[in-house]
Amino acid sequence: MKNMYWTKKQDGISFYIRNDSHRIINRYINSFVDDIYVEPGVKEVCFENEQMDLPSSERVHVSLYSVMKQFPDVERLKIGRNIMNMDINNFMFPNVKEVIVDPGNPTYISGEMLVSDASSGRTLLNAFCRAERDTLDLDGISRIKANALAGTYARNFINCHKLYHVGTRLKGSVKGSAIQLNPSLFMIDDKIVIGHLLLMVNNDSKYIHLTEDIHFINDGVDFKNIETVSISSINQLEQLRHSRNLNRVLIEDTGRMDFYGLSINRLVSPSMYLDVSDKNPYYFSYNGIIYSKDKKHLILCTNRQAECVDVCDGTQKIEKNAFSGCANLKTISIPDSVTEIDDEAFYGCTSLESVNLGTNVQHIGNNTFSGCYSVKDITFHDGLEEIGDCAFKKCNLHEVHIPKSVKRMGAQSLPDCIHDIYVAEDYPQDIILSFVSTYNNACKTCFLHIENYGDVCVPAELSLESVEFINLQFNLHNLDKDFTNTLYKYAMSVEGKQCAAILVYNKTKQEEVGKYLRRAGKSIVQKFIWNRDESALIEFIQTGLLTDKTLKSTLDSISDKNMPTVSAYILKKIGESEDTTSFRL
Repeated sequence: MKNMYWTKKQDGISFYIRNDSHRIINRYINSFVDDIYVEPGVKEVCFENEQMDLPSSERVHVSLYSVMKQFPDVERLKIGRNIMNMDINNFMFPNVKEVIVDPGNPTYISGEMLVSDASSGRTLLNAFCRAERDTLDLDGISRIKANALAGTYARNFINCHKLYHVGTRLKGSVKGSAIQLNPSLFMIDDKIVIGHLLLMVNNDSKYIHLTEDIHFINDGVDFKNIETVSISSINQLEQLRHSRNLNRVLIEDTGRMDFYGLSINRLVSPSMYLDVSDKNPYYFSYNGIIYSKDKKHLILCTNRQAECVDVCDGTQKIEKNAFSGCANLKTISIPDSVTEIDDEAFYGCTSLESVNLGTNVQHIGNNTFSGCYSVKDITFHDGLEEIGDCAFKKCNLHEVHIPKSVKRMGAQSLPDCIHDIYVAEDYPQDIILSFVSTYNNACKTCFLHIENYGDVCVPAELSLESVEFINLQFNLHNLDKDFTNTLYKYAMSVEGKQCAAILVYNKTKQEEVGKYLRRAGKSIVQKFIWNRDESALIEFIQTGLLTDKTLKSTLDSISDKNMPTVSAYILKKIGESEDTTSFRL
């Protein structure tokens, strides 16, 4: 049996079959038709198993799209029940007027054009080469496949109310059709609309208005050079999100709009921004930032390209998610009129560096500045009362001053990297939980500087029980030096205890802490040597807790470790010690 062969069962028609493709796919034997020849004068072509000399049980895939042949006399196609795929181009059978499909075929339906039918809707696959005088009836069709209109010169489209998508990209979907060759014939008010679907716009226009009857916007519609696209309803934004080169979108809707509920940030592309019509009685907008009409509420920043923003004076509240995801924002200046910044208002503003909070902010919500990795400094003013959960999580803050007016600090409201926290004697409840996590050990050793009390070193790597116990003692204001100076003991790892103890000793010179470090001196030295941490090792030597014997041992240990700075420092310390001893003698 030949691997590839021509079969001629129908008069005047030959099919080229790939016999080596008789293989099992999804439990069925499949055959493939790769070529065809139709003699002049033949009016009908039957794509049926029997007419192609194939077993009736086999599923057939017709793959003729790339075959550059034309059979202009064919006016009718018949498709059998086992034809699973019909991939043809309009120019192979340009004058087909009727497609007859076996009722048992699950994929295609009968009609004037080749149309597939699925649970998601009907798709026009081939309109064939309709003349200019013809009418395309798109009744029930929701999609038009790429190149389905190639060679079609018909100008009149009817029953288009279900159509919502044409091809994957405009040029591919209407390539070779009258729409592509002479779009001006279809343009009304600088746009081409088929049914409720916007298909194309005039790129020489500066302004395009999308009327209320436009329910769908085709993927890839290019708005290049158009300065403003106005939409009748905010619901049309959903359709615009796959368009290209959008700049300013003006919302003409005059009613109230649920910006947060519609997840507007998801719909706004990086290159576009939204403005609201002056006729809207509820909203005011300026350069892509939307406020309430009285400007007391900043609702949303849609200008993703903005780097510096000055919030309007008179604004009282920055709403939830207002600037969330504005990755280019670097500077935000908040006027003194603002009293509240709601949850996630600046969430994920990864480039934000400078934040001027204003002097009257009272409430900072949950996750307000979370994920703002570039924020290195922030000033809280007296009058601030609450900082929400995770408000500054993952910021790059190392030092903060908490005003006396703050009554509540949420869990993990400060970042893991925080090193110095300055608080009043009457510090907020749960101050420990504001920078120490109860479910991970990512936090670093931190100093809590308490007014009229002193410095408290809170170690990293605390267990859940230790965090809860320490936080309880702070909430009870049950503090004494014996407790706060030995918090290092609560660290879970030996390394955590030692690092915290060194910091405490450098601050307090407490004798008990010094005794602990002397006992652990050799292991601490070896750890720093192993980690090749010269600065930490020198800092530990500077405590003066190591004996000359330990210093000499350390010098021997680093002789082959290429740590010249440490070696020089140890030699200096030993020399000073010997000079002191000689003087005493």
